[in-house]
Amino acid sequence: MRKADFSRRGRTDDLTRDCLLEKAKVSTWTGGGLHAETGPADSKMSQCFLFIRVDPKAFVYDKKMTDPNEELYNCDPKNVGKVKPVED
Repeated sequence: MRKADFSRRGRTDDLTRDCLLEKAKVSTWTGGGLHAETGPADSKMSQCFLFIRVDPKAFVYDKKMTDPNEELYNCDPKNVGKVKPVED
């Protein structure tokens, strides 16, 4: 994963909104490994999920419920639902 250089080569006095938004574009994102890869710059949703169960003392990965097919995740285009925008 690439890291954005928000400092504009050490100069912060001319940092603009446009510059910040341009540097903040990220093509792949996993939240540091917290979730399956997504593509925020392209509004790409992940087709992968996993179930985490809350036990009294810990969060526990539920492999049986996840039914993984790609490392820890269950990945399939059918996992992505379609959301209809609210009409005014």
